[in-house]
Amino acid sequence: MPARDRIKQSSEDEDEPAREDEEEEVEADGNEAEEAEEEEEEEEEEEPLLSRRERAEAARARSRPVGRTRWQRFKSKFRDLRLPIYAAFFTVSLVVFILAVLAYVRPNALGSWMEDQFKQLGNYKSWFLIGGILLILTASYYYLALIAKRREFNVLVATKSKGDFVRNQDRIERLAFELGSQELEVVAARKKEFRIRH
Repeated sequence: MPARDRIKQSSEDEDEPAREDEEEEVEADGNEAEEAEEEEEEEEEEEPLLSRRERAEAARARSRPVGRTRWQRFKSKFRDLRLPIYAAFFTVSLVVFILAVLAYVRPNALGSWMEDQFKQLGNYKSWFLIGGILLILTASYYYLALIAKRREFNVLVATKSKGDFVRNQDRIERLAFELGSQELEVVAARKKEFRIRH
């Protein structure tokens, strides 16, 4: 009998060659992934064994930011100099407030020159007084809030208990960040003293 041609039974026969190609691609992708894993393992084996301290230093070096922007450096410097800046702002606002009160109460208290200056203000004396009041209120709020934060930080850091320190650690670190680099160093020293890693 002569050989018969194979009869198509369904559309599955048409898809079979395509499936074989897909299987070959999947096998090729799997081989590439295995090769990449083997290369990583070889690289790990080639690296010399590091001590625990060296691994920690390397991890810290990788986690450090590469560079800081000008704005970040400015904010850091401002945090470090915040107390003297607020103190100067408070002093200036106090002087303005005192001058505004003197312009109303006793314009000649500081001499004839100052009396002439107050007369030149004329109708603006009231605005000078309102500005002086607003300045003294704003400056005193910022200055006293900063002093309160410093006091709270000193109380929290001065604890002798590791449990209390760990319990308040988030607040301590936040205050240290807001107050400046010296406080961050104090927190780092206390963590080292209590043997806290994070």
